Amino acid sequence: MSILYEGPSLLDGKPIVVIMTGGHDEKKSQNAKTGAMAQVYILRRDMFPTEAVKNGEDSSICGTCPHRPATGGSCYVNTGQAPFAIYKAYKNSSHNQCDPAVAGEGLSVRLGAYGDLVAPDSLWWAIASRAKNRTGYTHLAASRPGLKGLVMASADSEEEALKYQSEGWKTFRVKSHEDPLLPGEIYCPSETHGVQCIDCNLCNGSKSNIVINVHGNKSKINNFNKWNHKNVTI
Repeated sequence: MSILYEGPSLLDGKPIVVIMTGGHDEKKSQNAKTGAMAQVYILRRDMFPTEAVKNGEDSSICGTCPHRPATGGSCYVNTGQAPFAIYKAYKNSSHNQCDPAVAGEGLSVRLGAYGDLVAPDSLWWAIASRAKNRTGYTHLAASRPGLKGLVMASADSEEEALKYQSEGWKTFRVKSHEDPLLPGEIYCPSETHGVQCIDCNLCNGSKSNIVINVHGNKSKINNFNKWNHKNVTI
C-alpha cells in the first residue's frame, strides 16, 4: 500500500488521502473486468468510507456525481468491502508518502477505483508518467480541464457526451441497449470481446469514446430512463 497524497480535497478543502494498492502480480486478480491493475483509492482521511457515505461527507471525494447514494444514485462500489479494508489498514499502520511517479512505475494503474480525482492535477499526471498504462474516469470534467487527455470524461447522457467531446475530451458513456452509438463511439471491448482493462488501454483519456450498455440494478429500461433523465446536466 502506497500513500500518494494526504491533504485537502480540491472540492471543499476537507482532508483526503490517496492510496495505491496492488498491481505487482499481473497473473493474479480478483477483478475479472480490470485484471491485476494497481488500484488508486481516494478516501476521506478522517472517517471510514461507510460513514462518509452515510452522512453525505463523501461529497469531498465524489462531488456531485449522480451515482452517490446520498443523491439517490447506486454507485457500484461497496464501501464496506475494499475501501473499508484499505482505510482500516491505513489507520492501523504507519506510512510515509511515496513519490507518485515511482509508485506507478511500470504498472498498469486504475486511477480512481473509488472516488473522483479531487487531488491536484499534478498528482495524477505524475502517477501516469511512468506507468505502463492506465484507466481513469471523472465526473468533474466541466471544472477540471487539466485532466483532459489523462482520463475519460464520464457522460450521463448523449447531450453531455457530445458537449465534452466538442471540448476535446474522450468520453465514457452508459446507454440503454436500444439506443445507438453516437458518431465516433465504440463499445467497451470488455463487453464485446471479453478483453480486460489491463490489456485494453482505450480508457486512458486520449484514444477513444467508449460506451457500455447499462447493466446491474439500472438495467431495466424504465429504471435507466428515469435515472438518465434525472441526471441530465446540460
